[in-house]
Amino acid sequence: TVISNTNRATLSGTTNNTIATVTGANALIGEANLTFDGSKLTVTGDQYIANGYGLVIGHTAQVAVNGQLGEFQLHGTADADGTVIQSLNAASSLGPVHYFAKSRNASVGSFTVVQDDDSLGRLMFFGDDGTDFGSWGAGIFANVDGTPGSNDMPGRLTFYTTADGAASGTERMRIDSSGVVHIGGSTTTSNWSPTAYLNIEGTIPAITLRDTTGSADDWTFVNSNGVLTIANDTNNTQDLVIDESGNVGIGGTPTTALNVIAGSAKFR
Repeated sequence: TVISNTNRATLSGTTNNTIATVTGANALIGEANLTFDGSKLTVTGDQYIANGYGLVIGHTAQVAVNGQLGEFQLHGTADADGTVIQSLNAASSLGPVHYFAKSRNASVGSFTVVQDDDSLGRLMFFGDDGTDFGSWGAGIFANVDGTPGSNDMPGRLTFYTTADGAASGTERMRIDSSGVVHIGGSTTTSNWSPTAYLNIEGTIPAITLRDTTGSADDWTFVNSNGVLTIANDTNNTQDLVIDESGNVGIGGTPTTALNVIAGSAKFR
């Protein structure tokens, strides 16, 4: 093709390896903030990817996880390929931050208040089950935990693990908006109205205090059908039992208000 002097394009720009863009009829300009040296593309300005489009690093297509084709993906076959590093270099007390933000407004940049139980973000950990990335082994969920409003955002954290033979997680622990820690359930009633407490739920909830020195006994606090037992887990003995009626047994199950079943008791 022969281009005449009157129809030829003019090119402006003085930076080597710049990428040229069209700026008008028969005019090109070398973009100083966008260079390509044959192997590396360098961008020195802010970049924007339109809504509905994505960025895939380390692969030629999006990979589905949990049935979702995420718009930003990082893939690889080595440890470094799958590692994301976020750092902050500044002469201050601040550190790097990762923000999750949720709005009920359908327009980006506009605001509509969220509602109770809305998800604020999730961290989910998936493993290849031999078929796909459809099974997750653990997760940490953040949700609204109350009625939000201006400068008021009550929240809770819920921790999940997946049992053997299952493909999705079961709630194991939550920290609610009042600071109560629940293990095995989420019941919030208490006759004592504490400002913070540990709530453990299960068919036979228990707490074990284990001494790792190897020479001392381990103790377990058990609630079985409303009967509280303080047991010496090392010797497999029931040292103190309080039944639903408030009867106390030392060394076993009580039959009277205060019952010494085994050993001896001293009162001062």
